[in-house]
Amino acid sequence: MEPLTSYTPMSGISSQVYRLFVATGATLVGEPEAAEADRMILDTTPSGR
Repeated sequence: MEPLTSYTPMSGISSQVYRLFVATGATLVGEPEAAEADRMILDTTPSGR
């Protein structure tokens, strides 16, 4: 897993930072629990697109 980018959605109003990561070679071993991830996308196409 590698950092992809980060951004501040409310620049100047909040110090909140969103960090996005990209992973290759990931294997889904079970459904994520609600506390683990708000949103997760698993792209299983060979090219990752």
